[in-house]
Amino acid sequence: MIALQGLEGYVAGQVIAVPDHGMRIGQRRDNDLVLEDPTVSRQHAELQPRDDGLHLVDLESTNGTFVNGIQISDVVLHHGDAIQMGDCVFRYRDRPEPLMVDDSEAATAPRQVQATQIVRPPEGRATVVRRQTETVLKRVGGSEAARAMPALAKLTQEAARVDSAEEILELVLKLVFEVVDVQRGAILLIDDLLRQPTHTAVLYRGQQSRRGVRDMPISSTLARRVISDNTALLIPDARLDPVLAQRASIVQHGIRCAAYVPMVSEDHTIGLLCVDTNVPNGLTETQLQVLTAFANHATLTVERVRLKEELAHEIKTRMGLQRYVSPQVADELIRHGGDMPASGEAEVTVLFADITGFTPLSEQLQPAEVCGLLNAVFEALTQVVFRFGGTVDKYIGDCIMALWGAPFQDPLHPARATVAAMEMVRALEEAKHSWSPKYAGITLGVAINSGEVTVGNIGSDLVRQWTAIGDVVNVAARIEDLAGANEIMVSAAVAPKVQQYVELRSIGPHSLKGKQEQVELFQVVGVKDPQCFDQLSLADGVLSIG
Repeated sequence: MIALQGLEGYVAGQVIAVPDHGMRIGQRRDNDLVLEDPTVSRQHAELQPRDDGLHLVDLESTNGTFVNGIQISDVVLHHGDAIQMGDCVFRYRDRPEPLMVDDSEAATAPRQVQATQIVRPPEGRATVVRRQTETVLKRVGGSEAARAMPALAKLTQEAARVDSAEEILELVLKLVFEVVDVQRGAILLIDDLLRQPTHTAVLYRGQQSRRGVRDMPISSTLARRVISDNTALLIPDARLDPVLAQRASIVQHGIRCAAYVPMVSEDHTIGLLCVDTNVPNGLTETQLQVLTAFANHATLTVERVRLKEELAHEIKTRMGLQRYVSPQVADELIRHGGDMPASGEAEVTVLFADITGFTPLSEQLQPAEVCGLLNAVFEALTQVVFRFGGTVDKYIGDCIMALWGAPFQDPLHPARATVAAMEMVRALEEAKHSWSPKYAGITLGVAINSGEVTVGNIGSDLVRQWTAIGDVVNVAARIEDLAGANEIMVSAAVAPKVQQYVELRSIGPHSLKGKQEQVELFQVVGVKDPQCFDQLSLADGVLSIG
């Protein structure tokens, strides 16, 4: 379901579905979504479906429309984006999710509920779990049990190739639907039921796409009981239960026959598998056992994926790789021992890209918006650096410093840096098309220099940073002081190595602060062959480690 989930303001806790034709938002009563917030304009913003996705368009509102902390004019939304209009904050969703229904208004426990105690899988023994599952399913018998064994084998086989929790959950639901005749199902992984689930998946039988599919309602009362007692619950017919039948939430959401099964790890419940059908007594005790088998196998698979993710994250974090290089390059470093190369001399290309016009703009913005804008700009620039094989050295205020040629040997490092600079300018200009016009004045000034530097971990025993030092770095920083709006300047050391890719114009010798001799500079004025952007990107493989 495409929806706006209220996070803050008086909309907190609400989920507003977005119609296929879009939605107009504002204070005025004729809007599709009326926000009774004095800081929201009468006609504030509009959601417009287009070929490339759902656009959020600001309608020249007084206080602006913000996405992920940045004031926008017209932007394509992505799942998880934070949207703010006045004091109302939403999370944009483009897929259905489990909907926890608060049905705790009745103090009496449901009567027509069958509970089955779940045996916790033995620690670290996946083969034992599989054998126990086979024994249980053979004992309970039935056509569902017979179909469950090959489906579980398929789950084990396909899960070995899956590396994300979301894919695992979607795979489990698809296989459950092949074995058990239910209308809808959901799986949610949790750290705490009272907080937002960490990962979820929802599936409806016959579902062709996520658009238009409603959230899967889940009884909070039953969910808490499952998690606290580690029991699988079966509700044969909610309308015949004297307690459940009186709950408006059960009737409203069409919960008739349902099964709730915990995903039990070594000492706690990590998730919940929920299915239901509108057919009374449509689920049996045998099917509950089948669902329990799926939940146990899903638990083992999810824990394997989580362990793999946590291990990789810890390795990268401990080495500080995530601050320097792209995920692909970090993985390559790990395969070669995991350490950034030791201190030494290296021939590199140094790039400084400064956000010109940012300082006067930041004086007019709130601190949160300044941070949001910087993060958005650096995100766009860093992706370009990584795409062309560069290494982020550091962020300095509103400037980014990047290296090519270290920690990787690369004879094309001047060309990659120069082409990356052109792409950085283009990326920022493209991003500004979606942002508020008040950001139009920010541009990039870029300087590039090549030569020999010392690279390595610099600092104290408490704080170290892998960086480059030397006159080449200092000269690049001084050249950057001269670069104007969207201007890329390269030194004489760079120019002959990039002239086959880009058009250069000599702007003559210049005096630099701290340098006695003048330095000849060139301005990048165009590209000779547009294919060089593909030729010099990392699509041709990871560079060799020096």
